[in-house]
Amino acid sequence: MAGVNWARLQSVLGRYGQSIWSLGLNFAVFGALVFLVTLIVSYSLSQWRRRKLPPGPPGLPILGNALQLATIQFPWLKFTEWKEKYGE
Repeated sequence: MAGVNWARLQSVLGRYGQSIWSLGLNFAVFGALVFLVTLIVSYSLSQWRRRKLPPGPPGLPILGNALQLATIQFPWLKFTEWKEKYGE
């Protein structure tokens, strides 16, 4: 297998108005676009699921309410406060 003939590849790609650099840029733009769409879809799905749940204290993904409980000395008081605010 011989090496890549870059001049030939450049001339073929040049016929279509694209160079090797613009192809790399297109992949970067495409990747960023896919990332943004994934981010928006996952956020909207999480909001949709949140509406179907009963009310409760807001938490972070994976961590939940652990950070809220780590900063207080008596967690059972926080649970009592949440019970009064959100119900059992």
